[in-house]
Amino acid sequence: MIITISSSRYTNKPFCPSSCTKKCASWSASIRSQLDLDHQLLFPAVLTYRLSCDRKALAQMKGRTLGNSASRLHSFLVEQHTAEWMRRSIHYLNTCRKFEVAGVQMPPPQPPPQMVTVPSSGWLLSTYVLESFTRIEELKAKVTSIFGSISVIEHLSLLGLTFCRATSGMTLDQWLKVNVPKTTGWRLQIKMASAAAGVFPTRRDRTCTLCSQRTTRATGHSMHRPTRQSFCQVSDPQNRTVEQWLTELRGGKTEKEMLRDRQRVSRKKKKKKAAILNKKSS
Repeated sequence: MIITISSSRYTNKPFCPSSCTKKCASWSASIRSQLDLDHQLLFPAVLTYRLSCDRKALAQMKGRTLGNSASRLHSFLVEQHTAEWMRRSIHYLNTCRKFEVAGVQMPPPQPPPQMVTVPSSGWLLSTYVLESFTRIEELKAKVTSIFGSISVIEHLSLLGLTFCRATSGMTLDQWLKVNVPKTTGWRLQIKMASAAAGVFPTRRDRTCTLCSQRTTRATGHSMHRPTRQSFCQVSDPQNRTVEQWLTELRGGKTEKEMLRDRQRVSRKKKKKKAAILNKKSS
């Protein structure tokens, strides 16, 4: 059955001739992928195992506006399907009245069939994800083109200053050299270069300049935030561990002792708040 914008319609799904007896359709992804792009676009629906959804209905979720969600699409489909079912029911009952003959008692007509229930918003969202995978190459091309255009920036706000290429008469590199410290400009250029290449390193993907490993606790790396000091266990001349290095910077306190101190301070704060509330209530 295919879910369209206004109604639902049934289609035939032949069984697999092998022993699995699983239903399959002629426009399933495994079959469509064998065709060229021109013929793939001729198939109107996105298939799941039991139901299918028309691409025109899923296109309602492609807009970049607020409230454009699967729940809104579900409400829209329920409204449209209900109106279409009522129209067809009225047409059916009106057609049955034409067969009535004066003086002849006819059996009452069969009631119109029940309206097919619209699938849930979760099913619509999962089907939209499947439809998005069919456009994955197009999405990659769009993302690459957006990242490639980052190097040409017309406006930029940085450190309370605003850059406008039209009014300043300078390029971004010239403006950064004049108005921004060298370190800040260098960091911005590194981010722009990585964005243009489509690479956005996260915290876990950062590597140490000394040992070329990930800067995580598992590889023996850490940072003491109050002093902004970093530590690499591999390149440490004293062969200290991360715990030993942090203990020295904390004045001989281990992590367990630091945790106990924090818990003790939090208990004192809670007691003070409770005492203040008791005084106010009394």
